[in-house]
Amino acid sequence: MALHSWVAAFAVLWACTALAQPFSVRHDYAQSSDTDFGVRAFLVGTSFIVVQRGHISPGCVNRLCFTAISGNGTATDVESFGRDSLGCTAGGCNGPTSALGGDIFICGSTDDGTRVAALTWRLSSTHDSLWSVFLFPDTTDNSLGKMVRCRTGMNYSTGGVWHGSASGQVFLAKLDSMGSVAWIREYGTSVRDEGYSLDTTPDGGFILGGHTWLSATNWQGYLVKTDSAGNALWHRYLGGPYKDGWANVVCTADSEYVSVGSYATYQTDNTTNKRLYAARLNADGDVEWERQYAMASEVNELSSVTELADGTFIAPGIYYDTTSYKGVLLRFDQNGDSIWMRTYQHPPLVGVFSVHWLAHAIQTTDGGFVATGSCNDGEQDLWVLKVDSFGCLVPGCQLYDNIAEQGLELNVLAYPNPTRGKLFLSFRSAHQPTGEFILFNSAGADVQRFAPGGSSVEIDYDIGHHPAGMYLLQYQEQGRVKWSQKVIKE
Repeated sequence: MALHSWVAAFAVLWACTALAQPFSVRHDYAQSSDTDFGVRAFLVGTSFIVVQRGHISPGCVNRLCFTAISGNGTATDVESFGRDSLGCTAGGCNGPTSALGGDIFICGSTDDGTRVAALTWRLSSTHDSLWSVFLFPDTTDNSLGKMVRCRTGMNYSTGGVWHGSASGQVFLAKLDSMGSVAWIREYGTSVRDEGYSLDTTPDGGFILGGHTWLSATNWQGYLVKTDSAGNALWHRYLGGPYKDGWANVVCTADSEYVSVGSYATYQTDNTTNKRLYAARLNADGDVEWERQYAMASEVNELSSVTELADGTFIAPGIYYDTTSYKGVLLRFDQNGDSIWMRTYQHPPLVGVFSVHWLAHAIQTTDGGFVATGSCNDGEQDLWVLKVDSFGCLVPGCQLYDNIAEQGLELNVLAYPNPTRGKLFLSFRSAHQPTGEFILFNSAGADVQRFAPGGSSVEIDYDIGHHPAGMYLLQYQEQGRVKWSQKVIKE
């Protein structure tokens, strides 16, 4: 279905389904255990959300895909494109997704079994492929396309390239509207450098974010500021003496820079513990502040950052708090102070290792947020999440933050009730929970159990596979009922 047809078909639907309504949905169109991952979410007008993601075609061949998500979280259309290969994966787009009358530019990479090659695509507004261009066509070098940004009829891509056995370099490529490469610049001198994010700057130049390996044990976030011709003006390293994460950077409305990623706090030969991390730099690249958030683990990292209209920032990522791997949203102000932080998960299948990860978040017209990524509880599916302006799946969840300060031991909110399938739970405990939720049917039989997964977490609990009727949901610790509520499944 064409992009303009989606807009026409769902403009009324979006208004009627109330944009403020939360949802947390997963989609697996191939109905298999193959990988699906939401890379970027886009609000097109006020009608619907388009999610760009990696997709596995029926022949187990990687392709790329757009997915239309309606205002209530329903997938309305999927369109795949790209080259069949061993691995055809999507990079991202930050800022506006379209240029030149609605055409869309995307970057990524393809693996034909001989080399991994960076590509840039131009698609029409109806998702017809106009052209695709290899950025390093005449070599056997490996390269990865990670991010594209459009400006005045041109598009610019960044990623990483490895020339034979030489060290990896960050690249910045300029392409015209027909896909001709005007120039490619490379940056970095370390063991390995790779670009990950790209934004334009008011002086006509660019800010690139990625990472650098200064040594086998010291990785840092890496920023490069260029002029309009791609000439490097300065570079900065972010992080400490251990294996820090990627720098995902945006240029702010006041011409400064905010970067997010992870900061390694502890490292042994086999383990690196990291905390969520953000930094702000002025126009000359001087660090104004650095912040670390929450506890450390081997995976904790922020994947991207978006500046909001009020000058605050929203950053999604992955967070492990000793119990489970959850998607995370962090909202912070201009000084890096946390406004709120929420973690999200689906209850995992019994005995299955579960990972939730959010890669990109945008603000919707009602002040809430849509985020996309993946959830994996035996099958890795596309995950799309809609929350309110406080990050809540359950309205009012923010009232019970820091419950110990309110003299409470436990608070659980459930919404909506009655439900046709999805029940959102907002769980707050003053201590690390050791209990579990238990769902009983009307006959008193125990039909499902799951752990809350943390002391402060938003849970998407699907009871759609259970028959309609009355149920009792309890949270128990050491055989004692700590919370109980009747649930009606329609």
